[in-house]
Amino acid sequence: MKKIVAIIIIAIESIPLGYSQIPNGFWQNGTSKIEVKLNAGYFFSKNHKFEYIISEYDGLNPIITFGGTYSIKNKNIKFYITYVKKRIGGKLSRDSQYRLNDSWAFIGGKILKIELKPPIIESEENIQITKNYISFADKYYRTTRETQ
Repeated sequence: MKKIVAIIIIAIESIPLGYSQIPNGFWQNGTSKIEVKLNAGYFFSKNHKFEYIISEYDGLNPIITFGGTYSIKNKNIKFYITYVKKRIGGKLSRDSQYRLNDSWAFIGGKILKIELKPPIIESEENIQITKNYISFADKYYRTTRETQ
């Protein structure tokens, strides 16, 4: 009986640390509601890959996204940023779909993928992961995928 109780206690204590990969899907900053455009957030996929999407409401930011791989150990997440996607060119105009920056945005242009060698490495402590949200760096992200 003592052995069973010890196993249960160990299993319960290991649950918060049990995630070594974030469940796949788009994890949006602050809300799971998708509107016309995406707020800032992370796409997590197989093999510990990620892509951070800059808010699509910010039409003046030339950086569209960056990504790479990540690892989780002892409630710490480490990002290995291996590329940045950037908008080059385009026409400056006003468009009501871009809510930030008084609706100013660069429309059109080309998207250029820039490989980073060596990768940029960033760490965050105390990541919390559940099937519906993740939290780190004083922000929380909710999933937009259906959960069972």
